[in-house]
Amino acid sequence: MPSRREKILDQIIQSGQFFEGLSAAMGRRIPSGGGEIRIAIATDQDFVSSCFGCCPACTIVDIEAGEIRSTFVIPNPGWQHRYWADLLERNSVACLIVGKIGSNALSVIKWRGIRVISGVEGRIDDVVEKYLSGALHSAEDVCKDGKSLHSSPECRYSKPT
Repeated sequence: MPSRREKILDQIIQSGQFFEGLSAAMGRRIPSGGGEIRIAIATDQDFVSSCFGCCPACTIVDIEAGEIRSTFVIPNPGWQHRYWADLLERNSVACLIVGKIGSNALSVIKWRGIRVISGVEGRIDDVVEKYLSGALHSAEDVCKDGKSLHSSPECRYSKPT
């Protein structure tokens, strides 16, 4: 049974108001082809977050003709993977770069047609440079054991109840 918070978030997402407002607030034009691509990196301060489900934000990078055109940060919209998936899809993200990611989150994101590169570590700037040079590859670091990373010592964030 969905909580009241989840029902409200569902209504906002279904209406599209959250995403339109977020895009307008960020003042960003969504890429529309022509050599442009938008990537998202699960972020914890200046580094790739070790856990996608716990990341406090995503750094969005717009790339045009192999050069960084702009970057901005989107705060975590909630603890439900579909909210991240909706947010990334509606903002035309083509690729998500993460540390570890659970199999459910991976399925939801990939179902939206977003490529996922997992098993990535390092500073955001260095990761973007590796992506641009073609040297960034997925290590398929997917949590498959059914245990939550949110309770592990790696994760500084506790999942709200």
